[in-house]
Amino acid sequence: VKGDDDVSPPLSTLTLGASGYSPLFGRPFSPSAILLALSSGVTTIDTAPWYQTSESVVGSVLKNLERKEYRIHTKVGRYPHSGKNECTFDFTARS
Repeated sequence: VKGDDDVSPPLSTLTLGASGYSPLFGRPFSPSAILLALSSGVTTIDTAPWYQTSESVVGSVLKNLERKEYRIHTKVGRYPHSGKNECTFDFTARS
């Protein structure tokens, strides 16, 4: 698949799912795995607010890379709050 703009690379065959950078599923993965995936040809990373710390961890790793080296896919509508595995759903335009 060709990139749809001059900034993003083409979609990679594999996507790195970033839910593992969240405490939701046990001990979070090492952030160095993101760099390993990128150096192995993965250009697409999937994350979401529901994954709690995932977006922050991914962002901290990617902040020093060229934007054209990766693609971020995210989901909206489900947001974590106070209790473990408790969430709020918000599908409004402002979310």
